[in-house]
Amino acid sequence: MRVSHKSFPLQDGQCIVYPDKLEIEISGVTGGFIRWINRRKLTSVGFWYVMAGVGFFIATVLSAAIDNWFLAFFFLVFVVLCVIASWRNRQASLRTQIPRKMIHTIAYREAVQGQSRARFDIYFKPQSNIRIRRLNLPGRHQQGSQVANAAFWILKEEGLISKE
Repeated sequence: MRVSHKSFPLQDGQCIVYPDKLEIEISGVTGGFIRWINRRKLTSVGFWYVMAGVGFFIATVLSAAIDNWFLAFFFLVFVVLCVIASWRNRQASLRTQIPRKMIHTIAYREAVQGQSRARFDIYFKPQSNIRIRRLNLPGRHQQGSQVANAAFWILKEEGLISKE
């Protein structure tokens, strides 16, 4: 039996659309880190911001202990930024495989010239709350508009995007 699948490139990897799941492959060092995260089931982005905040808090305490208040204030600013980022990204996920039965909706966000890339926001429901996985598409240096149109039509043909 031949298994068919379609794929399209992302900013730093590719998305493969299988009949039963979406698989996101990220290349390079970032991809290795994300694969490591997925093996340990630590896919919440907010968790990693909290861990960075704890590290910055320890650096703040150590800086205050050696009476370097400028450095302590510097690290304290990063603690506050990590708390804000963990709250804003509490629903974001780094999952590399999303089964189709979990997918709630997929939203396509068009690129704003000179400001942002086109992307897909995949809303899925692994347990009781909805998570989001953002897939950034390539930019204009890699024929981003053509890739975005092709990716949109691939997902539309597969029935994952219901409207334009």
